[in-house]
Amino acid sequence: LEGGPVPLALEVSFLGSGVARARITEPKNPRWEVPDVIEPLAQTPHRVLQPGDPKAPPGAPAAGSGVIIAYGKESTNAVLVITYKPFKLEQYVGGELAISANSRSLFHFEHRHSKGEVVEAVAAGKAEEEKSGKKIVDYDEHGRAIYEDGTTSADEAPADAADTPPPPPPAGDEDCDGCWAEDFQTHHDSKPLGPSSVGMDLNFHGAANVYGIPEHATQMALKPTGSPRTGDWAEPYRLYTLDVFEYELDVPMALYGDIPLMIGHDAKKTVGAFWHNPSELFVDVRSPAL
Repeated sequence: LEGGPVPLALEVSFLGSGVARARITEPKNPRWEVPDVIEPLAQTPHRVLQPGDPKAPPGAPAAGSGVIIAYGKESTNAVLVITYKPFKLEQYVGGELAISANSRSLFHFEHRHSKGEVVEAVAAGKAEEEKSGKKIVDYDEHGRAIYEDGTTSADEAPADAADTPPPPPPAGDEDCDGCWAEDFQTHHDSKPLGPSSVGMDLNFHGAANVYGIPEHATQMALKPTGSPRTGDWAEPYRLYTLDVFEYELDVPMALYGDIPLMIGHDAKKTVGAFWHNPSELFVDVRSPAL
């Protein structure tokens, strides 16, 4: 996966019980992965479909712009569509779109870097500001400068530079609270490679409600978050391993352990997404009606 500050590796495998697993890593800086969470499953047969194949879903990417993969038992008719640019994963079951990842292009992967790299990037950003004669007010997710007039450094790039990888984002967080170290009572957590958050948008197509992500003391159908409707929550669900004594009911706060599994269900299908990441997780839920 290219186009961001650093190239990322995408690995897709097809497992028993109709499971497609996508794994995105930063080859330059491998991260610790939690062992013994996902039990090993046998690989299931799969084959690449050509555009126009009867099993290929309508609107599938043309040759060269993506790949269409049928896998598992013929009776399930499971098909995974990978679109290259913009990057997107779409899972079809029985010919219908069941779940998609990054369909809203919200995929975020904060690459690891030293504090010195950030300082150098900030200096480079100041030099770019002086060169352009415009004031930089922010940076986009690809590290391109956003100027006060709304234009970006990409708008000023020559036409033949379209394929040039952007520079590392000049983030001004070299002194931010908790970016490089955190203290809790007598415990000190040093983070020499800085912040490393990840995020993705998932769309459960056809599902009016979603379920899962225990443990929370709330109703089975998860309430939407961030909406102005009465009864919904302003804050996201928080998944974090902790021990809560005399916890409150009907709140999005985490309890004890956390299981990052969300399920979408309708009259025709049930699909789930398991987010295997060892860090604290915030989950926003949006209803189709909002």
